[in-house]
Amino acid sequence: MIVDYDGSVLAQSAMKWRVDQRQNRADVVDIKNPTSVLETNQLYMGAAAKIWKKRPLRELGFAVDKVLIAFGLRVNRLVDVSIGIFVLLALGASLWALRLPTIRPWGLMTLSVAGVLIVQAGLFQADRRFVVPTLFPVAVVPVTAAIEKALKWLGWVRKISTPAELASISTHRN
Repeated sequence: MIVDYDGSVLAQSAMKWRVDQRQNRADVVDIKNPTSVLETNQLYMGAAAKIWKKRPLRELGFAVDKVLIAFGLRVNRLVDVSIGIFVLLALGASLWALRLPTIRPWGLMTLSVAGVLIVQAGLFQADRRFVVPTLFPVAVVPVTAAIEKALKWLGWVRKISTPAELASISTHRN
């Protein structure tokens, strides 16, 4: 992996797992004059396969760190903490949504999107720019349903199911 030694959480993780270019100079792919994009892609894919065969545990550890970084669960800034909190809330709400037939598809979809993002972050790039715009809009439905259920359980929100109930509430306030 080509690392910018900028003190970021990703750079620190690469150095911790010893997968950066300083510690693995033989892994750097030097492409001087590629004849095509296909040839370049094949060279990089071949190098990646050799690296995973050579040190699978270190690469797996780094992949787990990349997933944690992408989902805001391993951070070096305060804004990342808020992303991590929402991701945990979204995953928990999605698991809870699997129990409710009315929003089960939203729970499944949120967990499916999270699964794809986990694979993407682990194998390719740990970047929040993929997680935030992809996971957050889908996760809003299960999170909102979970919050509504929690508020009802606390007695702070009451479900109004008929127009007559709505009318009785409005007449009591007058």
